[in-house]
Amino acid sequence: IEREGVERAESWIRRANIHLHVLDASEDLSREEVERVKSMSPTDTILVLNKTDLGPRLSENDFEGYSTVMSCLVAGSGVDEIKQEMVRKLGVKTSVPPGAVISERHREILLSAQQRVLEALSLLERRHEGELALAALPLREALDRLGTATGRAYHDDLLSQVFSGFCIGK
Repeated sequence: IEREGVERAESWIRRANIHLHVLDASEDLSREEVERVKSMSPTDTILVLNKTDLGPRLSENDFEGYSTVMSCLVAGSGVDEIKQEMVRKLGVKTSVPPGAVISERHREILLSAQQRVLEALSLLERRHEGELALAALPLREALDRLGTATGRAYHDDLLSQVFSGFCIGK
């Protein structure tokens, strides 16, 4: 069972776009850990040096070629740096693309969908068996609203909104 668990974990690791590998910086690395780090590709791996508040025995200089982040949750540092490095490694653009400008209609639809999702989460957080099924309704409504915003669902009032918002001639 343990071997199967390890194989499954390694399978998921191989399919991942990015790897966060946490190392205890307060301890020297074992030979096994050194080999594990060497087997990881520097292009898709971020090494998180944890427990730096305990007197680090490891530093970023020990891992040339790898992205490393010093992390110390107790002191409150490191989390933002990890997020920034993940964004950089994944090549995610943090600026808003020009096509992201939305109309007031789309804004209202998205806010309404968000409200429905929050309603569903509230029902799910209560963990009452009878309310779990009730969460499906606001989720369905949120999906319908998102479909309206993306053009995958059309409602009768769509043409009215289009004709009222734009000057359309013959």
